[in-house]
Amino acid sequence: MGMEMVWYKVLALAALAMVVMGVVGTLVPIAKAQADVERNRELLKIYRELIKRLVRIVPDIPEALRPRITKIISLTPEQIDKLPPEEVRKFLDMALDLIKELKRLARPPLNVPVIIEKSRVKRALAIAERLMKAYGLEEVLSRIAEARKIVKKGPTPALYRILKELRKRIQEERAKHVAQRISDVAAIILKRLTTRPYPINVTQALDISIRNIQRTILVLLRVKEILRAVNASPTALEAIDRAIENLNGTVRVLSEVKKSVPPINATVARELAKKIMRKHIEQLLSEVNKTVTEIEVCVETIKNISVSMNVTGIDKLLEAISNAVNMTKAKCAKCEELLAGGRLVEALRLAHECSFMSKKILRDVMRAKEVVSKAPEVLDNISREVAVLKEHVAKLEDLVAKLSEKAKELRAVRALAALKLAERILSKVKSIINETEEALKSRDIIKATHMVRIAASMIKRAEKVVRDAGEIVKKAHELLELRIEKIRRELMRLERGIEKAKLKIEEWSSIEHRLPEDYRSKIVDARDLIEKVEGLITEIKELLKEKALDKIEVMLTRVRELMKKLSELIETLEEEIEKFSQELESLSAMIKTAEERLSELCKEYENLKSKIKEIKVPSDVRERMNETEKLISMIKDKLESAKKLVEAGKISEVKSLLSEIENSIKELKSKIENLKKAIEELLKPVPTPTTTTPRPRGRGH
Repeated sequence: MGMEMVWYKVLALAALAMVVMGVVGTLVPIAKAQADVERNRELLKIYRELIKRLVRIVPDIPEALRPRITKIISLTPEQIDKLPPEEVRKFLDMALDLIKELKRLARPPLNVPVIIEKSRVKRALAIAERLMKAYGLEEVLSRIAEARKIVKKGPTPALYRILKELRKRIQEERAKHVAQRISDVAAIILKRLTTRPYPINVTQALDISIRNIQRTILVLLRVKEILRAVNASPTALEAIDRAIENLNGTVRVLSEVKKSVPPINATVARELAKKIMRKHIEQLLSEVNKTVTEIEVCVETIKNISVSMNVTGIDKLLEAISNAVNMTKAKCAKCEELLAGGRLVEALRLAHECSFMSKKILRDVMRAKEVVSKAPEVLDNISREVAVLKEHVAKLEDLVAKLSEKAKELRAVRALAALKLAERILSKVKSIINETEEALKSRDIIKATHMVRIAASMIKRAEKVVRDAGEIVKKAHELLELRIEKIRRELMRLERGIEKAKLKIEEWSSIEHRLPEDYRSKIVDARDLIEKVEGLITEIKELLKEKALDKIEVMLTRVRELMKKLSELIETLEEEIEKFSQELESLSAMIKTAEERLSELCKEYENLKSKIKEIKVPSDVRERMNETEKLISMIKDKLESAKKLVEAGKISEVKSLLSEIENSIKELKSKIENLKKAIEELLKPVPTPTTTTPRPRGRGH
């Protein structure tokens, strides 16, 4: 039973397990929950490093924070990797709280997002360096060193371009290594097929193995799509194709063994498997030999056609084909040696390699033959394509010039950088087009075909760069228009504020002559401020036509300052004038009250005068009446003067005069009271005498 389990594990699961570990884990997205946990672990490591840095620059760490800091800092990367997900989340929350506290206490304050991003990049570069060394890619280490220099200044587009390049290279190398490992797994499966004991049900085991290898092929095809999407190198794609070819060969062998072996018969299976493998190797070698012969015939045809059509530049191609054919023949010879020595698994693997190589060479030769056989047509097509490319380059250069001018106006730095890159690409394209034209003149069809493809590919790249720059310029223009619209709205608001201030000053114009000198001086200041603001607004409107936003912002700052000053001045004046007006109204009311009191006293005085109209008034009373009338006249004059002073806004003088009027009214009231008593004495009846008064004689007596 134990041996049966070993068989199943090898034949049914090995291939798929290797793919899952090597490819799916790195190039195909993993489950979200697991991804979240791993991301949290990485974040915790980054936050731990950040806390260590913060601790060094915080002058005085509160005692309450120290235990938690120690907990986080004491964690090692290995411990973090082993923590359960819930513990990772708990430590992550604790680290975030600590970072907030330490950031607040840090001197100088830190830009935490930039520090975290730098830590991420440094960690990514460390991983990339380790992988590049493992893959033996020493030439890439200089790019990692360059990235490390850039990251010190902070994340930049150049840095992310290097990271993207490194990621692509890592994906390619992993794909190659995974493809190699999968081929190794196929070899292990075949070796076990011919050397190890079988389980009871051989057919079922073979069936499971075939299905899992077929699934592995589907995964590899998906990996190939991913590599194409990131514009991976042809070598990486070829490595995947080799692995697929190997797996397909393995499936063919297993399928034939499955068909030939009875459902439950382990006795003949091993020898039968060897026989089938030997047959497959011989078939593959036979096919390779036929393919090589076909290649050699095609090569001779190409030579003859190139001579007859005066086509040049195929020597290097034919030399490369010859070298590849010789290498394939050498591998075929080695395969025959292995077959003769009974090393079937190695022989089959090498036979698949020879088959793959010969088919690839044949495809290349057939393409070359097709190109050379249609040389006049191909050269004409290339000439037309070159003309189209030149026209395209000219249009792109014109667009780059226009966008550059616009980007300079908008100060779109990213767009300008992209357009500079586009200019460099287009300059290279023009050089390549010149080389293509030289190749066309010499009828070097291979070089011309190759160069025109490169030029077309680079133009596509330039188009993308220009398109991206155009989007940046468009967004910058939209932002500019939004800023301009915002400025226009602010100007309208400021103008409304000016109009409001002018209306208020106009409202005060009717009483301006009554206001104190300092109030009038403030109104003059307000008018001056309004004039200055209006002048600046007019200048800003002119600058808006030129879209000189920097100058506008400076002037707007000045306008805002002046408007603030104007608003404060108007507000102060409103309060002061309101208080002043209320005081004048109060004084006017006091004058009116005084007039009413004077009127009542005058009525009372006139009433007294009417009572003594028919009697002889003593001189002293008459004198007192004259004084009273003079006092009334004087009070009236003072009241008139008070009114005029109110109209003139001379509050202090009005108050002083009203005080005098009040005293005069009191004096008048006293005088009238005294007159009233004197007149009452005059009007008392004279007492009748006791002697008889002689009767007067008439005229007749």
